[in-house]
Amino acid sequence: MFNGNKQSLFWIGLIILAFASLILFAILWQYAYAFTDRYLDISWMFKQSFPIMVGALVFILIGLYMMKSGVKKQNKACCTSLDNLCGIKPSIERIQGVIDSLIDEDEDSKLRHTKSQK
Repeated sequence: MFNGNKQSLFWIGLIILAFASLILFAILWQYAYAFTDRYLDISWMFKQSFPIMVGALVFILIGLYMMKSGVKKQNKACCTSLDNLCGIKPSIERIQGVIDSLIDEDEDSKLRHTKSQK
């Protein structure tokens, strides 16, 4: 889902998602603590924290949408499923072509050298 070139919108969405998840976890942790303390009123706590929980869920959805929107799809012609980085494969092929041409030139010069010695 998040494969591609990540733009700044992706990272802002990730930060929003992280903060909203942290707030939601903190509220749920308070509820877990409240169940162990018999003097706390759970219904009052729920009434007080319900808007924050809804807000955290909305911000989680906003963060996920921003992360989805902040990923720029890569060109399929440039990359294959094995190559995660664009441009690596053509560079390697160019280098291999240069190496092959140097080897061919070296073999030709060795043949010329052996013929000239005979």
